[in-house]
Amino acid sequence: MGTGQKRGKLTRTITVMTNDRNSQTVSLECEAEILSALKCDPETVNFGQIKRSDTKIEKLVKITRGNGGPLNLKVGAINNPQITAELREIEPGERYELQIVAQPPWPNGMLRASVPIETGLEQAPSENISVFGNVAARAQVNPQRFTIRPDPENELKLVARLNWDDNQPGKITEATVNDPALKVQVEDQDNQQVVVLDVPAGYNPPRGKGTQVTVKTDDPAVPALQIPVFAITTPTSEPAAATTGPAGGPAMQRANPAMLRARAVEPPPAPPTPASTPARGAQPK
Repeated sequence: MGTGQKRGKLTRTITVMTNDRNSQTVSLECEAEILSALKCDPETVNFGQIKRSDTKIEKLVKITRGNGGPLNLKVGAINNPQITAELREIEPGERYELQIVAQPPWPNGMLRASVPIETGLEQAPSENISVFGNVAARAQVNPQRFTIRPDPENELKLVARLNWDDNQPGKITEATVNDPALKVQVEDQDNQQVVVLDVPAGYNPPRGKGTQVTVKTDDPAVPALQIPVFAITTPTSEPAAATTGPAGGPAMQRANPAMLRARAVEPPPAPPTPASTPARGAQPK
């Protein structure tokens, strides 16, 4: 059983099947003590909501000795250049402080990183501290996807814009689509760049393939954005109600669903009462 990031006491219930007719299942309560090389407070670093105007954010992690003996900590290579970490020894082998710093350039959305800690212990040589935060988006697509009806009767031109977070918008450098049946280009409308998707008449997206438009920009925080292309299904037709036409013949028209729901359901006519059977020996009239 994998213990993941769990530490300390762990309890689990195990169900055992038996061939005893009176007790076919038996539940066993199991307890375990998960040892750890070190203890971190907090165990994960959450920077919360990060503004794009923030220049530097810091969090302090207190590290103490765990179950494996004295520590000899070192910080390994962090997988995100926006995150740095500085380790301070408070009490040799026993207590440390880890200062984790996040700084721009900020990504377009979530900030994630893993800070590896080398413990100096043979049984648990390394631990990881997860770091995350939510950065306000530098650019967002409006609308978030291109939506089309299947088999459009006429050619369609669908437009999407990039909404930037300040008065210094980036520039769209390229727009491509992964379906050769579609065409996409970048145009200027009202002094703003827009992405225009040309959909031919009768177009249906290929099955089993995610169709999307990729937009590239010159902004380092938003090197590329994807705009999915979705086809909505045709809604189920409403039931039709029969009425009498001008010449007395039947004419079909669509019934109002609300009227159909409100219409009372009449009970079926009662079956005819069968004729009584004459008693044996009675003379028919």
